[in-house]
Amino acid sequence: MEAGSDNMNDFSGNEPGEHLLDEVNHIFSFAERREQEVLEHHFGVESILALSPNHRFREARQNQQIDEEQLRRTCVKYRLRFLPSALYSGAVPFEVVACMKRFEHKNYPRQVKFFVLAPVEFYLKKEQYRSPLLFAEESNGKYTMLCQWGESRPWYQQVLRYPFRDMRSLMISSFAFGFVVCTIAGLLGLANGITLFHSFLYKVPLFVLSAGFLSTGSLIYGLVTRTDFSSDNWNKRYFKR
Repeated sequence: MEAGSDNMNDFSGNEPGEHLLDEVNHIFSFAERREQEVLEHHFGVESILALSPNHRFREARQNQQIDEEQLRRTCVKYRLRFLPSALYSGAVPFEVVACMKRFEHKNYPRQVKFFVLAPVEFYLKKEQYRSPLLFAEESNGKYTMLCQWGESRPWYQQVLRYPFRDMRSLMISSFAFGFVVCTIAGLLGLANGITLFHSFLYKVPLFVLSAGFLSTGSLIYGLVTRTDFSSDNWNKRYFKR
């Protein structure tokens, strides 16, 4: 009886279930460690992994490759930075890390370098506009867009940042501002003369003063805050703004 009871105890235990539970925990623990390794390797040891689902995460189409000139134009247009992922300081959703893991597995054993296209606030740890995109560098010198997450930029940000794209954009913005001021002044009757010639004489100085005010004010703002044109700093790694 004692021998039989020993055999029954051997088979009545929960060892198979416990082994299965241990195996599942081991798999999850390994996956979590692997995600943390990928995160720290590409984003740095101080990076933060956001575990809550990101409802704005969107994976890009396959084989969507972009060359460096296209990226430069995009950065200049929207005043963004295109820098290695290690310089990125925002929270990284776990969906992004999973996307990186899949891309690395697909391109194994090639070492993949990841880049983030995002506003400068992300690199300064000021998350004002959450709209980063993740890219992977290809061997042919192009970049594959992998995913996008976060909120889109407000529409007015493109208008406010237009003068800081390059010197040409600043001049266009200054002339447009001067034209708008002269138009409003004319509609309000503040710069109208007796004749068309007199009105022209009144509006020319107003146009020059308005355009000069915007261009000079923008340049002073750039010098004080050390803000460069987007055409000069779109891939600059050392910056204060």
